[in-house]
Amino acid sequence: MNVHSPEDFASVIPYLTIEDGSKATDARIFVNGAMLMLCEKTPETPVGTAAPHSIAGTPVTIRLRLENANAVDKNLERAIAAGAETVQASVHKPWGQRDACLRDPAGDVWTPGGPN
Repeated sequence: MNVHSPEDFASVIPYLTIEDGSKATDARIFVNGAMLMLCEKTPETPVGTAAPHSIAGTPVTIRLRLENANAVDKNLERAIAAGAETVQASVHKPWGQRDACLRDPAGDVWTPGGPN
């Protein structure tokens, strides 16, 4: 496990609230060097936070920048196999990107994309 001290953290870190029975507290996921934090919704969770399923959606989309179009398709397939739902199939965009959109089992929305 790669553990970083708070001094190593970026200035802005997405902190996702989940409701999946995992009892996760301060779980850290590293994606290409960037950190996301997760926690299970509990009475100790900061006021004003909610898991996507509890508010019938999410106001946040997490952009996942990948190295190329092939990586977009591979990661989309892996996410679907792990229980994610396709919101938008992987498509080439006019601005030279291949993008997709999916919703993970916790209800968070992810948009993986990379250059064609």
